[in-house]
Amino acid sequence: MPRAIRTVEGHDVTHNSEQCHALDFVPLTLHKTSDGKRSADNKMIEYFNNLYKSIDLNERYEWDIPFDCPIKLPLEAMSNYHKNKYLKLNLREKLFEYESLSPHYWVIQNWGGIKSFKRNQNNDEKIKKFYGELRRQKLSRNSFSTISSLSKVSSFCDCHNYFIYDARAIFALNWIIFKCESPDTQKLFPQPIGRNSIINKYDLGTIVNLSNKNFSYYNLNEAYFQYCKLIKKINLMVCPSEEAFVLEMLLFVTSVKEIAEDISETIKININ
Repeated sequence: MPRAIRTVEGHDVTHNSEQCHALDFVPLTLHKTSDGKRSADNKMIEYFNNLYKSIDLNERYEWDIPFDCPIKLPLEAMSNYHKNKYLKLNLREKLFEYESLSPHYWVIQNWGGIKSFKRNQNNDEKIKKFYGELRRQKLSRNSFSTISSLSKVSSFCDCHNYFIYDARAIFALNWIIFKCESPDTQKLFPQPIGRNSIINKYDLGTIVNLSNKNFSYYNLNEAYFQYCKLIKKINLMVCPSEEAFVLEMLLFVTSVKEIAEDISETIKININ
């Protein structure tokens, strides 16, 4: 039987997947087409491999942990990258240690920097409802409207199965899909509104519309779960010895440099 830690204002929280439902997935396999050419899957994996091998997250991941962290970090010197990995792997129980949702708001506001997600009754209910939607594997439009905030919570609740879905990560992933995949094999993900000026400079929706690639997008109620499944699949092929959330960190870091530069170098517009 799963052991309940406590309740969050009447909602039971357990140590197994009842609260954060684990995702079932089919491993992504490399294969060649009948004519021996690389398939779209191969191209995407190759792109991720190149990113993973060329980017040193220990140096590039520059975001430190706020001073009011709910858990104690190891005393030995750690890079910001390793601090965040440690936090991701060890904060879960603290989320449900108290009946209050305070640790949840710390993740969203302090660690995640989303000050606009204020603590109030409406957002309390939104967080609780989000947990139920994770169990049912279907998000409401209202929950998806703040997925950049809510996915931070789920990424700490179950860091092995849920990952942060924000503008930077989706911007980077959509570009990789657009460049490497076929519309017949992979959909794009609806991108949340972001604050980064570099991300906002490149409108991938316009690029897709002007291309001859007729990509469709996942529905809002399934996009988050399909995103998490895809991250786990790619992780198996690119860096199986790493936690899958490392790929989300990689997308976040490279979105405003390597990905933006690739778009700039790849996309050329000719006006007749």
